[in-house]
Amino acid sequence: MNEQEKVLTDKDLSYKPKMNYSYFIASSIMEALCYKNEINKFYSAGKYKEDDFFLGIENESEVNDILKKKDNILKEATRIFRVLDILEYEKKKYNLSTEKWFLESRFYIYDIKVLKELCPILLYYVGNDSESSYITFFDRLDILVEFVLKPSLNHNNISDIESFILDKIDNLDEVEIIDENGNKIFVIAKQIKFNRKSKNEIEKILVYEDNNTSEHNEITIDRVVYQKQVSFQPITKIDSKNFSMFNIDNKKENEIEVILECDSIVYEYYKLKPLMNMNIFETEDRLKELSSSIEFIKLKPNKFYITAIDTEEMIISTLLHTLPYTKVIEPFELNEKVIKKFKKFSNDLDIDLCKEDTPPKKPIESLNNSTSIKEETNEVKENNKDIGINKTDKMKDIKDNDSEIKFNF
Repeated sequence: MNEQEKVLTDKDLSYKPKMNYSYFIASSIMEALCYKNEINKFYSAGKYKEDDFFLGIENESEVNDILKKKDNILKEATRIFRVLDILEYEKKKYNLSTEKWFLESRFYIYDIKVLKELCPILLYYVGNDSESSYITFFDRLDILVEFVLKPSLNHNNISDIESFILDKIDNLDEVEIIDENGNKIFVIAKQIKFNRKSKNEIEKILVYEDNNTSEHNEITIDRVVYQKQVSFQPITKIDSKNFSMFNIDNKKENEIEVILECDSIVYEYYKLKPLMNMNIFETEDRLKELSSSIEFIKLKPNKFYITAIDTEEMIISTLLHTLPYTKVIEPFELNEKVIKKFKKFSNDLDIDLCKEDTPPKKPIESLNNSTSIKEETNEVKENNKDIGINKTDKMKDIKDNDSEIKFNF
């Protein structure tokens, strides 16, 4: 019989790797530091023997049993920290230093509960690979975090093609496809549907109508002829001389500079640093630094400010993730692009964003000629004698229901 037909024995299934108690205690110490919220504070190794130090850990009793039964187990556990260099230590004092861990990382994980879950993984990763370190560990985590945070459309490798097809469907336009014979023909796109390709894979299918036979057929989306339009026009209007906090040399062709104004309520989210080349200005000193570098910014209370260089798609994605607590100061046109997304959203749901009681208002034009105001007021009185207007020129009462007045906002 071949190797694939072998089965596991009961002994195989009951096998468990031997417990390395030194690593178990070391892992528990790291978790305890997180539980006690004592990150970046030095602790004496002797304190780890105290019962209350492990308070809150699920396996607290098991930890205490190991500490009592095993000689020098605490000494061996703290030796692991020194050898693997995952904690800062000063003689017999140790520090769970997240500042050291994330100094070279793309993202900064500050949440204590998350760090508590990562500590055992970090410990075993570093301990089982001689080439690894806490730096490489968090470098790999950066890949995962970046994958999750990137704009939703960037998860789809053919999002441009699908958007092109959906636009054609909405506008009842034809699309060009490559048929089974390799010929290019124009058809009417009707629908994008999901089809199960295998047990674990779903593919997207274009349903189209043949212009000659009016029959409905199906093809895979990748057979739609689509020429991607490549045109990059930077929308930022800021003079780079005022941007002392930006390293312009690091800006790529598809990246833009942005300044954000944020409510204090989303500060913890931005500590993760979701944008590239990101700087946070929140303390009094940092705000003074910002205002001296960019003079046109008017700082507001209860706000903090962000400068960053990233792609337009990523910036908009971050804005949508933190609405309504973040707005763009520069480039202001980015706000308009966000609004367009909401307009499309409201149109699809048949929702009127502009309610009747709050119509959009045009900018008020300055009227320097007081005579023209009096003339307009008199004209209103003549045409609508039953309408009373008080000293503030506001409508007071409409007695004549037949009178119709149109206000242009």
